[in-house]
Amino acid sequence: MKVSATRHQLFHAKTKRLRITVDIVSAVVILLFVALFLFRSSQVMHYRWNWKPVVASFFNPRGILLKGFLTTIRLSIWSSIIAFFIGTVVGVGRLVRNRFFRLLSGLYVSLIRNLPPLVLVFIFYFFFSSQLLDPLGIDQAARNAAPLVQRLLSIFLSQPSRLTAFLSAVVTLGIYEGSYIAEIIQSGIRSVDRGQWEASYSLGLSSFDRTRLIILPQAARNALPALTGQFISTMKDSSIVSVISIAELTFQGMELTASTYRTLEIWSAVTLLYFLLTFTASILSSRIESGLRKRFSD
Repeated sequence: MKVSATRHQLFHAKTKRLRITVDIVSAVVILLFVALFLFRSSQVMHYRWNWKPVVASFFNPRGILLKGFLTTIRLSIWSSIIAFFIGTVVGVGRLVRNRFFRLLSGLYVSLIRNLPPLVLVFIFYFFFSSQLLDPLGIDQAARNAAPLVQRLLSIFLSQPSRLTAFLSAVVTLGIYEGSYIAEIIQSGIRSVDRGQWEASYSLGLSSFDRTRLIILPQAARNALPALTGQFISTMKDSSIVSVISIAELTFQGMELTASTYRTLEIWSAVTLLYFLLTFTASILSSRIESGLRKRFSD
């Protein structure tokens, strides 16, 4: 047992050193590419860099680039919550004995995954927003709400005047990403050791309790890297909703480019901000995964 543990530690150490080496090499290559890009743009294209519009629009509390950055974070978080809920229900539904739920879950996954996300955005914006949310008067109620309520809506969701469009974008991204999370959850459930299933049966737990207390926690742990990758994908896919004038990072980048004509500076900044979001999420996932691995190995 000690020999096996020692081998595992050595393998983990070698893997960690290899990963660090790859990260260093990747960082050097990226820096060289950036240096080459800056040199070519200044010496060959004779482009004069001006970062003042970027600095003013991001480091100002009212800057539109900062607002777009925060809107992208809000979109990603709320969409991921909805997607995880839908994906968990559908992923479990594809494994239950009830044929109707299996067929319904399979139909959802097949339909959503084979439609372009841009089409879904337009469908849900013009149907979900205009036919379901507008009759409820959500925008009007938000505009007539107390200042504190409007402030909370602006912090956690969107400006009251654009609340309906924001909700339709969140639902669209949640449904689209949920179809992929359903496959991840299904694979995670299948990866749970058969002995865990048999142990849950021996405890006399109901089917719901077996799934909720024993199977799903282990499935979520096994599927954590894939779930993190899907969360990062949600961040990037959020740029799609710029076509319905959701003021996220890409939309604000286009607005700022149209008003300042500093194309290279602004899209370089937008690229860097997206990278910071996804890289931060990747690091947090690695920390959580390492913590879970140490916890369950002890």
